[in-house]
Amino acid sequence: MVGPNTEAPSGRHDDRGGRGADFPFFAAVTLTTIVAAVLRIARLDHPLRYDEAFSYLVYASGDGPAAWLAYTYPNNHLFHTLLVHLSTVFGGPGPAALRAPALLAGVGLVPLAAVMARRLSGRTIDGLFAGLLVGTSSILVEYSVNARGYSIVCTATMVMCLATLAIVRSSANRIPWVIWIFAAVAGLFTIPIMVYPIGLLSGVIVFSAFRKRPVARNDISTLVIAVIVTVILSALLYLPSVVITGADAVISNRFVQPIPFADVVHQLPGAVSTTCAHWFRDLGVFTLFVVAGLLTSIVLGLRERDPFLLLPVVAPLLLLAAALAQRVVPFPRVWLFLLPVVLVCASVGLGHVTVLTGRHKLVARCVIA
Repeated sequence: MVGPNTEAPSGRHDDRGGRGADFPFFAAVTLTTIVAAVLRIARLDHPLRYDEAFSYLVYASGDGPAAWLAYTYPNNHLFHTLLVHLSTVFGGPGPAALRAPALLAGVGLVPLAAVMARRLSGRTIDGLFAGLLVGTSSILVEYSVNARGYSIVCTATMVMCLATLAIVRSSANRIPWVIWIFAAVAGLFTIPIMVYPIGLLSGVIVFSAFRKRPVARNDISTLVIAVIVTVILSALLYLPSVVITGADAVISNRFVQPIPFADVVHQLPGAVSTTCAHWFRDLGVFTLFVVAGLLTSIVLGLRERDPFLLLPVVAPLLLLAAALAQRVVPFPRVWLFLLPVVLVCASVGLGHVTVLTGRHKLVARCVIA
């Protein structure tokens, strides 16, 4: 991986040239973010879905914490509910105000993904690819205008990815650890499924720590402390819900019960297929480019033993193992947090191909122009 004071590994190209080179990149990312915002804002007034209306009427529109923090159904994404309450207090109960928190998170995901791809590889073109892929992803556009907490979880995951990347490059800096904790807590307070990206990125830190063995013990001990702090802060945030609704409602999801193992094995392939269809819908022939970039990034990850580039392979396997262990078949939206990570990795692969073919400067000029 390319750090601020390290050389680019073999096969990667660091084309960052200081502040002068930063301006075109940030200008292009800003333009991409504006386009992504326009795509999403154009869909703000679509009719409300059942879950959106239910969450507002039952929880967010209430007069106090007894309504906002009641966990009578997992449908109440607590942090998102509080944000919706605030947005509708000032903006009224229309679709735009209900969807404003999800919209802001969905738009913010675009520059975060662009910066993540650029920092991961050191190439400007990779960041531009990531911004375009995340900004125009059909399913990410949809969840950016869906008054639920999923886009917040996606954004929290990407913030954690950036913090994790900073940690594995310089664990002595405590600021990334603080960001890591707060992003994890924000995601968990939104939807408990944030435990998946927390687990995956903790694994990245552990793997990276053992690659630099002299400081492995310090990195892992700091990670343990970070996880403990995350659990404590999250528990404190959920405590009012436990008081209002009871511990069982918060700890267990009565709507997702274990099913026979054979049924899980039978249904999981269909769930995976549906998830992939959602992720890559509306891409058409561009799906081939994304898949090619993803395969290239996986090859790079194997060659360089880069845990970030291997996440698109490792994460689905671990998520499937978790589903088998729990004997449940998750809804496709449960895995949505992984899509921006996959698109970032695909962008690194695409950038690598453009460098190998000598097309990266031409592509960068076209995108920036």
